[in-house]
Amino acid sequence: MASDGIQWTKGSSRKGVEFEIGVRAEAAAAGGDAPAPQSHGDDFGMKVQWPVENKWVDLPRDQEKMSGIDRVNVSTQSGSVYDYRFSFVNNQTYDYHFHDETGDSYRVNTYSVGEHFFRFNSKKPTIVYVTGS
Repeated sequence: MASDGIQWTKGSSRKGVEFEIGVRAEAAAAGGDAPAPQSHGDDFGMKVQWPVENKWVDLPRDQEKMSGIDRVNVSTQSGSVYDYRFSFVNNQTYDYHFHDETGDSYRVNTYSVGEHFFRFNSKKPTIVYVTGS
């Protein structure tokens, strides 16, 4: 576990590029890595424009209602092999796929609500589309 209290696991993007998925250690210890009953709305696909801004951004109510995501933060990071970190807070559990401008996507299957993360490398890191099922 990293010093930031996040438990990281390796993942592979749709294009086969390694990235890491993170969850707060206390959420993982409370069963955040075990499947929970479904508690989300309808499957969705949503166009977004989430550039690297290094700050939290609250989603408009219609996007929050559709996606179960309250807010997001796309940020640069240093001291890591990954250039970017995507953080989000969800209020519903979904199997999310976040798509960047290169067409690659990163899967984060949330079994709990709260903060979730992934860190990644991309030539165009703006997140432009998200799906949930």
